[in-house]
Amino acid sequence: MKKLHLAFLWHMHQPYYKDDMQNEYKMPWVFLHAIKDYYELPYYLSKFENIKATFNLVPSLIEQLEEYEKGFVNDIFLSSVQKEVSLLTREERLFLAETLFFSNLKTMIHPFARYTELYAKKSSYKELEDFADSLDSTDIIDLEVLFLLSWCSNALRENSTLVKNLISKGRNFTQSDKTELFAELFAFVGKIIPFYKELQNQGKIEVATTPFYHPILPLLLDKNAAKEADRNAQTPKIFADFRSDASLHIDDAIAKYESVFGVKPSTFWPAEGSISKEALELLSKSGVKYVGADEDVLFKSLESRYRFDIYKKYTVGKDNKIGVLFRDKGLSDLVGFTYSGKDAKEAVHDFIGQLKELYNSISFEAVIPIILDGENAWEYYEHNARDFFEGLYAELEKCDWCDTLTFSEVFKENDIESSSIDSIKPGSWIYGTFSTWMGHEEKNRAWELLSETKIAFKEAKSSLSSDTIKAATRELMVAEGSDWFWWYGDDHYTPQADEFDELFRKHLLNIYKLIAKEPPGRLFESINKTKAAKIKQKPKNYIMPEIDGKMTDFYEWLGAGSIDLDAEFSAMDSSGFHFEKLFWGFDDEKIYFAISGKFAELIDKGYDLSVELVGSRAIKIKVPFSSNYHRTDCVETGVKGCIESAVAEVFELSLPKSCLECGSDILLQASFEIQKGGKVLEKAPLYGSLQLEVNEKFLEDWYI
Repeated sequence: MKKLHLAFLWHMHQPYYKDDMQNEYKMPWVFLHAIKDYYELPYYLSKFENIKATFNLVPSLIEQLEEYEKGFVNDIFLSSVQKEVSLLTREERLFLAETLFFSNLKTMIHPFARYTELYAKKSSYKELEDFADSLDSTDIIDLEVLFLLSWCSNALRENSTLVKNLISKGRNFTQSDKTELFAELFAFVGKIIPFYKELQNQGKIEVATTPFYHPILPLLLDKNAAKEADRNAQTPKIFADFRSDASLHIDDAIAKYESVFGVKPSTFWPAEGSISKEALELLSKSGVKYVGADEDVLFKSLESRYRFDIYKKYTVGKDNKIGVLFRDKGLSDLVGFTYSGKDAKEAVHDFIGQLKELYNSISFEAVIPIILDGENAWEYYEHNARDFFEGLYAELEKCDWCDTLTFSEVFKENDIESSSIDSIKPGSWIYGTFSTWMGHEEKNRAWELLSETKIAFKEAKSSLSSDTIKAATRELMVAEGSDWFWWYGDDHYTPQADEFDELFRKHLLNIYKLIAKEPPGRLFESINKTKAAKIKQKPKNYIMPEIDGKMTDFYEWLGAGSIDLDAEFSAMDSSGFHFEKLFWGFDDEKIYFAISGKFAELIDKGYDLSVELVGSRAIKIKVPFSSNYHRTDCVETGVKGCIESAVAEVFELSLPKSCLECGSDILLQASFEIQKGGKVLEKAPLYGSLQLEVNEKFLEDWYI
């Protein structure tokens, strides 16, 4: 009997947030994802006898986990949270007043009544300083404990008596509660890597890895890989020789893996699925047997977009052959970006249905590579995606026509259709190019600063001690990681872009300090310039637009807030993006939205705009891209005739505040989807939601 074989690869990665020379972690995301996600995904899988998957652990992530499991880590955020409230400086109180709400409103804040109450209190203040000043000691400790609890995984909520008791307590926490919780969480971090080792030893999972600090290998080997992937790509004017560093990232990754797991790794997920002929040859020579890559790279290499080609296992290369699986972008992105907005049962049904359709359509024994981020999507699912995963795995266990295999098992399964390619085109999982990491003026400037630093280090090397060379090499390799370049330019957005920029330049400045050379002045200047002109604009005053699909005149939306959707919030692959800019505003009774974009091709062709809004309550609205004006009921709230919509030059929408049970002081969460036939084609933002101010505290901002 023919079977369909699923090869899941869950990629676990965060950049290296530590400044080694200051011995300080600048951001807490490794710790937060450690208590929420790194144990969680294999934990779901471990409950099922016949489900297998590959988990990719980046070596620099493993290093950071090893530090957090020791207990106290000099982490700027965690150190502030652990302090006695009475010892907090005003600057720390302001920092915590903002950072302690870095949890998803719908899935992480709203489930806690006290956390929701404090969020509503924050929403009622226009200025963060005023909100921070309003917090008493009980408020701050409650905020700290609830923030940590909101990040606790289901594994902790199901198995930790302390976490259960604190969730049940709900409010009025003490410093002792907080201290005990931190001890529990640090101990939990220490269970993560042993859990992976145990599951790998049982044969339930395979642990893969990545070049040490997550660099884009093809670019380190040859900047012209960017032009080969996209002939219009602009490359840096100054570019050092990073070839030896590429080898070092691979060799160090293998050594780290072997020290942790006791064996050498068979499988690599190259950072961002980035491969080239030269990169694959280097990996193969280093003993790597299998890698994952993206379907766009395969299609470019075959000069064909025949979809069924991605469902084979490939041998790539003439002399140094290596096995490659190419990810199914559509199915992978459904899990990463789409199913979080669906009911878990509906999502499972859809996924299994799509697999069954493939099974019936493909004539050969096929492998379906599902490769995606293993940590960032789940906070946008209900219950950290537990319902989805447990439902999906239960259905897969019942299938006699489908099974799950690790990457290594795929290549040992003789019945799976195989093919070979002598030479591969360079590319990544985003557009099949390297434009996310090289090409934009800011990205290229970062490469040039990195190159100048590398050259200065090389010139000074002969006079340096072995310890200094080791420390400077480490700083250089950290700075070669992909994440710094990701956030430069105008293609991605994070409110912490300035922190990433500063930390990247700090690693380079550390090298100059180590080699006792004066750094160039431009290293003290922010690289991150683009975002300054694109920052979110808040509403300035009341608006009362006519809902007719047109920006009728200059003044109609003049007082509205605005956000660029095409650049700042296209967090991943935005090919074919229709959204351009969001405008929002309000009056005494209604909230108004307008979205500009490339909508002409969508009108009267069966497309819908789905809008999810979370205020004091959450609602989901679906309205058609239709040339007709629409007035419909808000079914979820029972408010009659409350939604008005029209699309022509722009998409305009209005609804009463009563739909969301919100008054004039609220921070509204919003996300937008373009759908057809119930299938999500586009999201803004792809992860999470936008935070929009709906309040009347703008009188001081009036202008003439």
